[in-house]
Amino acid sequence: MIFREQLKDPTEAMQTLFDEGLVVMEGDESITDKDLTDFAEHWGELCPQASKFWYKGNSKVAELSAGKMFGTSELGWHKDSSNTKPDYAGTMLYNKSETDIKSSTFFVGTTTYNNPDKYKFFYHTWGSNHTLLDEKENRIVEILNRGGRHADRLRKKLNWNTDLINIQPEKRPFKDIHPITGKTVYYCSPATMMGNQDTVNKLTEEFIEQNVNVEHKWKRHQVIIWDNFVWFHKRYATEEHRCMLRVNFSFDESKIKHKIAA
Repeated sequence: MIFREQLKDPTEAMQTLFDEGLVVMEGDESITDKDLTDFAEHWGELCPQASKFWYKGNSKVAELSAGKMFGTSELGWHKDSSNTKPDYAGTMLYNKSETDIKSSTFFVGTTTYNNPDKYKFFYHTWGSNHTLLDEKENRIVEILNRGGRHADRLRKKLNWNTDLINIQPEKRPFKDIHPITGKTVYYCSPATMMGNQDTVNKLTEEFIEQNVNVEHKWKRHQVIIWDNFVWFHKRYATEEHRCMLRVNFSFDESKIKHKIAA
């Protein structure tokens, strides 16, 4: 698939994304930040990026490089939608680097889970992103949020990321329905979950075992899009020089449905 062709008419890219959750397009060195935002606007509303990561002053495009967003560090399994409010479901990355990138991005699907009613909901707060996986942990979070000596005792006993606790977390379902396809999806974003770490690790392993796993090896000037309802992803730390541009966007049913109906 060629990015320039899809920029004119994104129908094929949309159909592929909602069939497979991931689109790979070949680009070129002349792709601009405006090209990226123009393409993303075909899908829905664009997500504003943190100002210190803006690319050439464009508030809708973030630069991912050694000196900008994420640097060269490892990123654990997560969904990009856990880092925005509201949930911008689509992520687009453009490899602006002058060469292929040796370090891969790894994806795991979140459309299959063999015990779908085990976890009813989770907690999530934009900016700190907490996930809760069962009723017992719900009670623990309530105690921790109240503070006091009972909370202090729990902090000493539990292997929890208690520094991330927020007083007003949002309660959201673990099992969900995709807004475009209507298919069942699950919200698993291990790096942003709050709960017993053994439980989070086990849940992560189950998704890896039960779903499709993809390793994406980056070619020069490639553009990829993925659906955060369908995948979580990670990358390992690297000292490799690279520069990527990122745009996040929502799924606007009025812009998409008529193009994928066929």
